Amino acid sequence: MSEEGDPFDSPRLLLSGAKRHMKAFAEQQAAVASAGQWLDPGPGDKPRVRPGFTLPADMKQIAFDLTSNLRAALDHAVFASTHVLTGYDGEGGTKFPFGGDNEKEAREDAKRKCKKVPTAMVEYLLAFEPYRDGNPLLYGLNKLRNTKNHRVLVPMIAGAAELGTFTVQDASVETLKWDAATNSLKTVREPSPNIKPGAVGTYFRLEALIGSGTFTGEPALSLFDRLICEVERVVTGIESETLRIKGS
Repeated sequence: MSEEGDPFDSPRLLLSGAKRHMKAFAEQQAAVASAGQWLDPGPGDKPRVRPGFTLPADMKQIAFDLTSNLRAALDHAVFASTHVLTGYDGEGGTKFPFGGDNEKEAREDAKRKCKKVPTAMVEYLLAFEPYRDGNPLLYGLNKLRNTKNHRVLVPMIAGAAELGTFTVQDASVETLKWDAATNSLKTVREPSPNIKPGAVGTYFRLEALIGSGTFTGEPALSLFDRLICEVERVVTGIESETLRIKGS
């Protein structure tokens, strides 16, 4: 290694970065979730939900950084393993292998990208079944990370969760107003100009969803949590297997 220290520090730092991005994404999601609105349809109209809300652009950037960190953590773990086992400190030949549909394609990818990785470790990596018919999480992460940046970083849409209806019983609204006489704020209830008693409303909670690929339609927040757990499992496994091989 060109730098002193534990070679597995790099994949661990990337995982820590992904977790920080996860926290930032969760904060954005909380703001999205609170943006639910309702619209009372007119006579004879079908109910419509018009949130008048789009996902913040930086949510996509955060998601892109998160998936980039996770994908890179896998490659860095393979490099660290190879360095520990062989002393290799060069460029190339130590990528994490991915397949398309099946194991055969993953093995072909390993032949191209794992030329410097010891055979025993290559077999260990392939045991994680990083292809569509084996491990959809790893396969999907690779596809998600490779989404063309000039189109969209990580495609997501705002979906409606917890959809339901309610009847307005009280068409008034409460506001806080300053009362100079008492030097305090007081609550003032006033009739709403846009809502009538008996109106039927729709309530919902907005949620960011993955917009394309393997995870299309899945809630982004819960998916990212699963991806972080899976990559952490793989990175930890690579480190443990490296020490086992080194000591045998």
